[in-house]
Amino acid sequence: MLHLLFYSFPLQLLIYHIKKSQVLLLLWLVLVAVVTGYFGKSLGIPYLFLDAEYLGQVNFTSFFLVGAAFGILSMSFHITCYILIGHQFGFLVSLRLPFTKFCVNNSTIPLAFTIIYLYNFIHYQKAFGQDDILLKVAGLLSGLAGMLILFFVYFHYTNKDIFKHLAANVDKQLKRNKFNRFFIMQRLANTQTNRIIVKSYFQLPFYFKRIRYDYTYNKEDMLKIFDQNQLNALIIQAVSFAFLVVLGIFRDIEYMQIPAAASGMILLSLVMMLAGALTYWFRAWAGIVVLIIALIANGILLRVGTEKPFNQAYGLNYDKKATYSLEKIQDLGGINNYLEDFKAGTQVLENWRAKFPKEKKPKMIFICSSGGGQRASVWSMRCLQALDSAFKGEVMRQTMLMTGASGGMIGAAYFRELYLRQQQEKSISLNDTKYLENIAKDRLNTLIFALLTGDLGFKFQQFNDGNKSYFKDRSYFFERKIIRDTENMLDKRLIDYQLPEQQAQIPMMILSPCIVNDGRKLFISSQPISYMSVSELYEKKEIHSKIKGIEFRRFFEAQDADSLHFVTALRMNATFPYITPNVLLPSNPLMEVMDAGLLDNFGLDNAIRFLYVFREWISENTSGVVFIAIRDPQKEEIPKHSERTFLNYLFSPIEDMIGNLSRLQDVRNDNDLEYARAWFVGKISLIEFQYQQETSQPASLSWRLTTKEKEDIKQMIHSPFNRAAMEKLKETLAEE
Repeated sequence: MLHLLFYSFPLQLLIYHIKKSQVLLLLWLVLVAVVTGYFGKSLGIPYLFLDAEYLGQVNFTSFFLVGAAFGILSMSFHITCYILIGHQFGFLVSLRLPFTKFCVNNSTIPLAFTIIYLYNFIHYQKAFGQDDILLKVAGLLSGLAGMLILFFVYFHYTNKDIFKHLAANVDKQLKRNKFNRFFIMQRLANTQTNRIIVKSYFQLPFYFKRIRYDYTYNKEDMLKIFDQNQLNALIIQAVSFAFLVVLGIFRDIEYMQIPAAASGMILLSLVMMLAGALTYWFRAWAGIVVLIIALIANGILLRVGTEKPFNQAYGLNYDKKATYSLEKIQDLGGINNYLEDFKAGTQVLENWRAKFPKEKKPKMIFICSSGGGQRASVWSMRCLQALDSAFKGEVMRQTMLMTGASGGMIGAAYFRELYLRQQQEKSISLNDTKYLENIAKDRLNTLIFALLTGDLGFKFQQFNDGNKSYFKDRSYFFERKIIRDTENMLDKRLIDYQLPEQQAQIPMMILSPCIVNDGRKLFISSQPISYMSVSELYEKKEIHSKIKGIEFRRFFEAQDADSLHFVTALRMNATFPYITPNVLLPSNPLMEVMDAGLLDNFGLDNAIRFLYVFREWISENTSGVVFIAIRDPQKEEIPKHSERTFLNYLFSPIEDMIGNLSRLQDVRNDNDLEYARAWFVGKISLIEFQYQQETSQPASLSWRLTTKEKEDIKQMIHSPFNRAAMEKLKETLAEE
C-alpha cells in the first residue's frame, strides 16, 4: 500500500515540481507569502486578499470575484504543467478524459494554497470581529468552483467536436513543418527513455486506482494530444490577455475595477502560462529569450517616453521644455525676485494680522504634517478636527502656514479646503465624521488595479485636459480616486488658492517634493516664494551662490504652472516607490521629483525657513510662534534589536539607512529649532501630536487601512501623550 502511495500520480507530480518546476513554485510561494503576511505587510498588500474590496464594499461579491480569478490561476497552472510534463506520463493516453484526471492529481499545490488562504482569511476576519465570515468564504469558494466547472465543461465539449477539428488542422500544419515535427518527435523519444514511474492515480470520488500499462502506444495519437495541449494554452492565454486589456481600456468605469487581488491573480496566470510556453519551446534558452523580449519592450517604451514622458504632472504643457540649468536656477533665485516675493509675503502677513485686535498680539501657528501614507492622511485629519473642536476654530484662524510631506499633506489639504468652504457655506461642520471617513477610503485597490491592468504594459491610453493630453496611468486613477473620495472638493488648480491665501482666509500651503536630479527641493505654492530657495537675507544685497531649491511657478511659468492640478501637486509631494511613481516634469533635461519625505518628512524645515525669512515682522507683530507637529512616526522610539541572518547582514546597511531616515531628520529639526530660539526674538513652542501605536502591529504604511486600523487612529487622539499635548497647547495659546 505504501509502495502504491509513494508511486502515486499526485505525489510524483509534487516531487517533479519540486525538482524541475521552481519558477512555477516560486509564483505560488509569492502568493503564500502575501496571504500569510510575510510579504508586503507594511504596505498593506496582504489585506488586498484578506479583505478584498469591490465598489467600496467587502462582501460576498468581492470575494466571489477573487475566487473566480483564483480559478483562472489554478486552471492556468494545470494547463502549463500539462504542456510541460504531460508527455512524461504516457498512461494518460489510455484514460478517458485525461486532462481532467491530470488536473485532479495535479491539485496538491492549489489545494494547499486554498487551505492556507482560507485559514489566514478566517483568522484575520475573526481578529477584527467580522460577523459575515461564512458568507465571504462562500463567495470565495463559489467563485473558485464556478470558474473551474466552467473550464471543465468547456474542455469536455470542445474536445468532442470543435476541438478535435481544430487539433486535426493543427496536426496537418505540424506535418508540413519539419522543424516542429522533429522537435515534438524528439521530445517523445526522450520521454520513452526517461519516463517517470507511476503505479496509481487519484480517482474521484476519493480513491486511488492502480494503473495498467497494457495499452497500445501510438505516436500519431500523442501528436494530437500535443496539438490539443497547445491549443488549450493558446485559448486560455488569449482569453486572459483579452480580459486584462478590456479591464485596462475601461478602467474608468467603476464596475470594471475588480478587486486588486483578482486582477493580480489573472495577471499571474498569464505570466505562468507565458513562462510555461517559453520553457516548452526554448527550454534552456528561455531565460535569454525573456531577456531579449524585455529589452525590446523597454526600448519601445523608452522611445515613447523620450518624446513624451510617462508619469506626468497634469495641467502642465509638455510641448514646451523649460531650460534646466544652473544659470536659470541662479537667475530665478536673484535679488529682484527675492525682494518682490518678500514684499508679497509681508502683505499676506499683514492680512493675517488684520484678523486680530490691534491691541493684542496673537500667536502665529505653523502646522507641520508628516508623511506616512493613508494612516498619515487620516491622522492629520483627525488631529485637525480635534483641534478645531477643542479651540472653536481658533487654531486654523491663527495658522499662517501648513507644510509637510506625503499622506499628511493630503489630509491637511482636505481640511483646509473644508475650512475655506465653511466660510462660504456656514452649513459645513468641520468635525463631521463623514470627512474623516472620506479621507480614510481605500486607494490602494485602485492603484494596484490600474498598475496590473495597464501600467505594466499598455501605457498608451490618454485623456484630454482642455487642449492638452496626458497618459492615463495609475497616477491618474489615484488622483481621480482622491477627488471622488473628497466629493470633488479638491478638484482645483494651483492658482485657485492664490487669492484666498493672499487674503489670509486660509493658511498658506507649501509643498516641497525632492528633485531627484540634484537633491534640491521643488517649492510648490500658489504664492511667489523665491525666498524659500536662497540662503541669505536680502539686506546683504547679494544671494549666496548655492540655491537650496527651485520655485515651481517661476521655473515652469511658460509651461502653465498655474494650471497644475492641485491634487497633482499633492501627488508629487507623496510619491512612493513602485506604488505612485516619480513625476517627470517638462524640462530639458527632464526633471524628476519624488516624495518630500526624502528631505524632510515632517515639514519643520520649511516652517523654520519661513520663520527665518520673516523673523523681524513676526517678532514685532506676534506674541510668539507655535509649531504644531502632527507626526505619524513616533519620536524618540528605540527600535528593538533583532538577530540577523547572513542575508539580513547583506542588506542591513540599506535597511538601516532607510529606517533611520526619520530619526536623522528628527535630530536635524531639533537642532534647527534650538538655533531658531537663538536668532528669533520671541518665544518658540513645539507641540507634538503623535501616532503612537501601543499594540505590536501599527497600521500599514500604504494607501489602505482596515476598519480596526481606522478606529485605532481615531482613538489615538485620546492617548495620554496627545491629551497632554492638547493641554500644553491650551496653556501656550493662553499666554500673553
